[in-house]
Amino acid sequence: MATRLRLSRHVIVCIFGEAQSPGIGLRNFVMPLRASSFAYDELKAIVFVGSLDYINQEWSTISNFPKIFILPGSPLCRADLKAVGISSCDMTVIISSNRTNLQEKTLEDKECILATLNLKAMLFEESMDISDMILESAAGTFAY
Repeated sequence: MATRLRLSRHVIVCIFGEAQSPGIGLRNFVMPLRASSFAYDELKAIVFVGSLDYINQEWSTISNFPKIFILPGSPLCRADLKAVGISSCDMTVIISSNRTNLQEKTLEDKECILATLNLKAMLFEESMDISDMILESAAGTFAY
């Protein structure tokens, strides 16, 4: 289980890839978010969640950028997503570098689709918790 990293207004990048998967150019993703026109205080932290074996392939191209974090884990694991503050991030990006040799081409994006559905369910559950607290608070306020 991952330890909670306290961030807010950050970018989470969920990566599906393995050691033998081709690189996807994480540097090209990070560079616009680290433009020289941004002051250090304005930079959003970027957290990569995925296989450490895969991220190590591209680490040399992004390691010199500030506010870059890595959580070795799975984008499908709710504990990992909660550990990187999924509920307080500004943006979540899901990227896949996995090449499958499936006969069924319609299943190629299954991991990305599952991750998207997982995120949607997590955010819905969280909003339900907040709604329940508001309703309980309102019920206490208007009790006779």
